[in-house]
Amino acid sequence: MERIDFCNKTLQSRKITVNEAAGHLNGLLLWLIEHKDTSFEKAMKTAKSMAETLDLDENSGFQTRKTRGRKPKRFRDLDDDGSRQNATPVEQ
Repeated sequence: MERIDFCNKTLQSRKITVNEAAGHLNGLLLWLIEHKDTSFEKAMKTAKSMAETLDLDENSGFQTRKTRGRKPKRFRDLDDDGSRQNATPVEQ
């Protein structure tokens, strides 16, 4: 984010020329492409080294689950004729 912020502030300067602006944008684009390709591996290396120093097991993290823990919808059972079982008439 620091590089994006620096490029943004540089582009907002009144004294910048079109050639300088293009150079800053090309530099930012190259950095973003490199960052996209290498950042995940760097983050994994850092996380593994931190886990080793904290003596954590590889499988002791968050458990993935298939559902979000929502309760399924419950529908009342209907008789063969379409009426509810154990339905009581409404008193008037």
